[in-house]
Amino acid sequence: MGKAILCTLLVAIGVCLIGGPSPAFAEQETSSHQKELWCEEHDMPEKECFICHPELRQKGRLWCNEHGRYEDRCWLCHPDLEDKERPYCKKHFLYLDECEHLHRENLGKKNPAHSHIHEESENRLLCNEHDMPEDECFICHPELRDKGRLWCNEHERYEDRCWLCHPELEDKERPYCEKHHLYLDECKHLHPEHSAASTTKKEVAYRSEGKGQELYCKEHDLPEHECGLCHPELLSPQAGEANLKVRLPSKESGALVGIKTVTPEETNVEMSIPAIGEIKFNQNRTAHLTSPVQGVIKDVYVELGDLVKGGDKLLSIWSPAIGEAASEAVLARQTLSRATRLRKKSINSAQDLERAEAKNRAALQKLKSLGFSDKQIETLGEDPSAPIMLTVTAPFESEVVALSAVHGEYVKTGNPLFTLSDRSEVWAILNVSEKDIGNLVMGQSVTVTSRSFPEEEFLGKIAHISASINSRTRMAVVRAVIKNHERKLRENMFVQAVIARKSNQQALLIPAHAVQNIDGTNVAFTAIDSDLYEVRPLTLGNRVENRIQVLNGLNVSHKVVSDGSQAVKSHFLISRLGAGCVD
Repeated sequence: MGKAILCTLLVAIGVCLIGGPSPAFAEQETSSHQKELWCEEHDMPEKECFICHPELRQKGRLWCNEHGRYEDRCWLCHPDLEDKERPYCKKHFLYLDECEHLHRENLGKKNPAHSHIHEESENRLLCNEHDMPEDECFICHPELRDKGRLWCNEHERYEDRCWLCHPELEDKERPYCEKHHLYLDECKHLHPEHSAASTTKKEVAYRSEGKGQELYCKEHDLPEHECGLCHPELLSPQAGEANLKVRLPSKESGALVGIKTVTPEETNVEMSIPAIGEIKFNQNRTAHLTSPVQGVIKDVYVELGDLVKGGDKLLSIWSPAIGEAASEAVLARQTLSRATRLRKKSINSAQDLERAEAKNRAALQKLKSLGFSDKQIETLGEDPSAPIMLTVTAPFESEVVALSAVHGEYVKTGNPLFTLSDRSEVWAILNVSEKDIGNLVMGQSVTVTSRSFPEEEFLGKIAHISASINSRTRMAVVRAVIKNHERKLRENMFVQAVIARKSNQQALLIPAHAVQNIDGTNVAFTAIDSDLYEVRPLTLGNRVENRIQVLNGLNVSHKVVSDGSQAVKSHFLISRLGAGCVD
């Protein structure tokens, strides 16, 4: 047996020295490795299986996720694309002359008679509705339309080729493609023979005559690119770029909806820093009371929400430990009294008196650590049959904001009983933007408002400014102590705050209700005529009471719509409900 093992080892060493495994073994290993990377489902190498691995598919070629094949080879979705004269591989959903996986012998052997069909259809889908390749159909795909060229959503054609909206623009001498709503010399889809260089000259001449230089909306009596009712999508988000106007139905419409205008006011105001945050109990005036001993709660004298004064009784606890400590205190007091009398008669030594005094002090300290007051300690021992209770009292004037003590409940040392807090002052934990930190100082005035009490303001001062900035939000935490009159502010209530800055500056102010938001853009409407208003995007600053600072977008010469701005906004957006240019 040992000789056989030795022979095997020698043979293996010999094979390694000769230069590796035998060809048969290498072939077997390679075959095994290839089989391991073979896609059994689609019968092709795993590294070539474009059906399983989307990253292997041809770039830009549409894929039918429903049927797992190229869109232009999916006869289920596009039976009109199938060339029945070309052999088809049902395993990989390709023509045989395309399939390099099962039919390598047919690869590249295209039928010459149908080569042009293959070239035309490969990678291209046909839009049957508009009779053009799908990747050229500008009617179905807005991203394919000419940049900056207005589109008539109502009639699905370019605005400058919509004779229903702009009959005055039609050049009846130029042939027109009713299928794609273009002149024939522009339409390369059904009429490629008209899109030669010679016809381009017609278009140039047409443009040079001034026809179509600017579209005009007759319905609203405005240039088409300024008509906000027909094209609200052209609203610029950039402050100061007033590119759209709104025409009301009549000159009396403004008065009917109560439109009033104001002039922006440029004034020297005390600027402020906005902040948001939440209310927390003042931790300097909050007490969490726990059980000082292990025992049974005998009486609870208060309820949740009760107002208590310092020294008021909250509950009483009975415990064997309390009785033991009280007995030791009574005995120590009696021992001290006797030792004092004997010392006066010189019966005992001074050392005996000192030991008695030390035991008495220790007993008193033990009772005080359990929560007994001096008055309670003095009454101990007056009635030996009375049960000794520990009474827990309020440390200061406050409100019971949390209560977990229950009559008759057994508690352990350290179990929570009450939370008391003086809510006459609370903390506002505010988040202030990093850019405003340099304008903050201790003691700075803070005004807090809440959605629960929108008409009331709560005043306070900054008591702490965080030493760090939140790395994710780039905000700093600022703590302000707020006067909570009538205890209206509650813990965890969301609040908004305004921190007064020390320096004043010039600011352009308009009423806050004059500002409207359209798709994330703050705008104001300025009056041009009694029935015509301009939409002006704004950059806003700080809020000053019921007014707001405008950093960009207005000046003192504008007449800004204050009352009725919501009505103008509604009219501006009316086209989204289906109105706009009509036949």
